[in-house]
Amino acid sequence: MRREIARREAKGSSFDVENEAKFGKEVGLSFGNWDEKAVISTDPAVFKYDFLMHLSKDELKAFKGERPAKLTPPKMFDLSKAERVTIDKDEIKRQEMEKEADRLRGV
Repeated sequence: MRREIARREAKGSSFDVENEAKFGKEVGLSFGNWDEKAVISTDPAVFKYDFLMHLSKDELKAFKGERPAKLTPPKMFDLSKAERVTIDKDEIKRQEMEKEADRLRGV
């Protein structure tokens, strides 16, 4: 293995570069949708998985427990609407003091 690493370092190329032309069209990312070839899945299988998949039809009918909640993949938030928030220690202390004063006024 050391010889192979030394040979590749001497050539200055990587495994990816050497084999991309040969295997580039066959390789892709998949997150459980194996029917799709070389396509990035936006609906990963992990969000569809729960223990009910392992039960038979009879066991599903007899199951009286709580059904697991359906999970949804996280959505990327819109970075164009993001704002930078900078608060220094003095500002945090001032806000804490205002909250404390408001709490004491309510008592």
